[in-house]
Amino acid sequence: MSDAPRDAPMGAGRLGWLDTAKALAIGLVVFGHASRSVERTDGLSWGEGLRLADQLIYSFHIPLFFVLAGYAASLVAGRGFGAQARGLFWGVAVPYLVWTVAWVGLKIVFPGSVNEPAAWSDLATALWRPVEHMWFLQHLLIARLFWIAVDRLEAGGLKAGSAIVVALFAVASWIATVEGEPRSVAALLGNIALVGVGAIWVPALLKRAGDVRLFAAAGMAFVAWGIVAMQLGADDLGLMSFVAAVLASFVVLVAVWQLPPPSGRFARTIAFLGEASLAIYVIHSIVIALVRAMLHKAGALDETVLIALGTVLGIAVPAVLYWAALALSVRMGWPLTRYAGLGTATRSHYIAIQRPVPVVATAAPARS
Repeated sequence: MSDAPRDAPMGAGRLGWLDTAKALAIGLVVFGHASRSVERTDGLSWGEGLRLADQLIYSFHIPLFFVLAGYAASLVAGRGFGAQARGLFWGVAVPYLVWTVAWVGLKIVFPGSVNEPAAWSDLATALWRPVEHMWFLQHLLIARLFWIAVDRLEAGGLKAGSAIVVALFAVASWIATVEGEPRSVAALLGNIALVGVGAIWVPALLKRAGDVRLFAAAGMAFVAWGIVAMQLGADDLGLMSFVAAVLASFVVLVAVWQLPPPSGRFARTIAFLGEASLAIYVIHSIVIALVRAMLHKAGALDETVLIALGTVLGIAVPAVLYWAALALSVRMGWPLTRYAGLGTATRSHYIAIQRPVPVVATAAPARS
């Protein structure tokens, strides 16, 4: 175990534990969507084991992302509003717009490969009615803007911020019980609260990362999460779903805090997947849909094959595309990753990308 501070950035502003946690979260997201593609495919069987895995995964995988995003936001909280707004524009708004257009376009061009058809009119309503999994970016943008406003009002301290987090959870839980209410309102308020958990509670916990009492608390939280999650449906929304999300996120954080900084090839690859998690998130559903269509055409559509290939390629293909975008950014000197809606990075901390060696012209030898 490294003696380096747990919250010390690993060069280029990267935190190894944060990227490792994001890698775990995005891996569960891709597996969950690959598994649900089995449920939505005629002729395939979505067994009890997959249903249970789905129930447990969906109790915390996306909430964990909101918590991690909240902690990342706390690292830049001291910057001015303009700097934070630019980060949100390139890191959240542009990916939302670029990949909403891409997703709608692909659905229109390949209607037979998707479960829910789309029309160009969906782009006109995309600002308030996200297309499928793009809702995460919409909620994240609103949540970040909310907490920036709280900070500017100087109400984001530990006590005041905690009170806001608890109030948001309480209101979201109450709204979720109101008959006929739009679930999106309760979900949005709960996700804003989760970002607050990451921004306000996680930094306080991180200072006690090596405390034995924290390990004991994580063990009890794991048991409590298992009990609560087993009682939830995969898409349940309300107080107990928020409790399960916070408990599981706490367990994951305590676990990754014990890991040394990623240095070996395997650890750095895992951390790179966390670094590439935005690219994987916006692209993976397209890859899974293509995998399903290709397996169907080849007559090899099978539950195990679809989940395995969908998960592996759903992670690997976007990660390779992200690396290629970074490599082009380095070689061309343009932030292509930003224009492609893949985030704000211009280089990878975990996988080396060589800069082109400039060609130096040499004068021809003088004739005698």
